[in-house]
Amino acid sequence: MKILSDFDVVNMPFLPKMSFKSSSRWRLAKVLLCAIGLMFTSSFLWACNGPGKDVETSTIEHMPPSDTLTYAEIASQQNMRVSRVEKLWSPLKSDFNWVEDGKGHHEKGEGHLILVPPNKVALTFSKIGEIGFWAGSNDDLFWVFEGAGDTTRMSVARNSNLLEECCEALPVAVHPLELIDLYGLFAFPELPNVPVTFDSQFNAWVLNLPGRWNRRRVYLDVKTLLPIQVELMSLTSGDEIIATAHLSDYDVLDRLGLEDSLRPRIPKKIRIVQQGFDGQIEIEILRPRDRTPRGAIRPAVFDFEAVRRSMKPDEVHILDHACLDPAVIKEQ
Repeated sequence: MKILSDFDVVNMPFLPKMSFKSSSRWRLAKVLLCAIGLMFTSSFLWACNGPGKDVETSTIEHMPPSDTLTYAEIASQQNMRVSRVEKLWSPLKSDFNWVEDGKGHHEKGEGHLILVPPNKVALTFSKIGEIGFWAGSNDDLFWVFEGAGDTTRMSVARNSNLLEECCEALPVAVHPLELIDLYGLFAFPELPNVPVTFDSQFNAWVLNLPGRWNRRRVYLDVKTLLPIQVELMSLTSGDEIIATAHLSDYDVLDRLGLEDSLRPRIPKKIRIVQQGFDGQIEIEILRPRDRTPRGAIRPAVFDFEAVRRSMKPDEVHILDHACLDPAVIKEQ
């Protein structure tokens, strides 16, 4: 079996069929899905219950800067940084801590994060080289591979049908494209009169911005203007927070053809907390670059049919099959 350290996704046309049937791997898969808001629906939702955790804040009260920046000034810095992240490929390490049935649990894992903003995402989680979860998207489709349990499954739909009544509920709580939002790699829109407030505990500027399907609250360090926290918030439930990402340990992206002073900075450590889940996931991005060790990121990693051939799911479910323009899959 191909082990994870050699796995760059794009250079392997096919992968052996993966399964997470042992109890330890099944437990890990549940934690992977719950901890970042990527959780099973229906009968599997019980695995994600819990009182939730409050967002940690500093007890130090910082004084507001003497000069308040305008939204246009902050957006200019963010958009310049994001525009230079044309591609990202990186292996990752994951550390999960959660409480289930009154007992604390801890699991480690690995995986890959591959991004081509604004619409192409591939996130995998693995254990001992076996892929148990894959969330992906491109300009047209999104999909989720669930490798836990006796039956492996892929769900797919068109992005344009997500909010339509004809589309079934997502099998995950966060759309794969919203991972770009949680990672702070989205462009700030051109909007007039966006209020800029100051948070004394985070020593950060705070912006409330529209998102793809939710609202986004962004905290930016007052000195660097880099996002240090991103909150995805409900469109309909006031200030209800769906998921929170704490971003830290910024480093430059290894990008060919760009001098060091122009290389964008990205967070290498991400800590994600989901509302209603008693636990957290910490992800460390390793060696982020704009290419794989073998060369350019190949388009197949963002191709649903290519991923489907690699993962060989037992079932494929079209979430928007009742819509006028549903996702179309090929017979295999």
